[in-house]
Amino acid sequence: MLAPSWLHPAGAAGGRRHHRAPGRIRRAALFRPYRLDTGRYPTTELGLGALVNRPANEPKWNGPYLRKDVPLDPWGKAYVYKQPGERSDYDILSFGKDGQPGGTGENADITNH
Repeated sequence: MLAPSWLHPAGAAGGRRHHRAPGRIRRAALFRPYRLDTGRYPTTELGLGALVNRPANEPKWNGPYLRKDVPLDPWGKAYVYKQPGERSDYDILSFGKDGQPGGTGENADITNH
């Protein structure tokens, strides 16, 4: 199982909320156990919840892969997950404090790129 700290943006330490942006979401070994078990990454439709709850029709799932529920971003909003991603196998992003794409400062997007 992975600890949910993998989704803390760079600059956020120990689960404290730091409203720093722009930043990067640490990818670490986020989906490695899921992919090793199932042979693929979760689809966009399954989302990050597939790390915690067995998806329907996924017989090789051997999770949960997180000890707790999927964490929220530093502003209390759900992360956005896309598979395939625009620049990698998958994208994980937060739209910042304002929850809208783009922006600067605290409103800047935080991604895994």
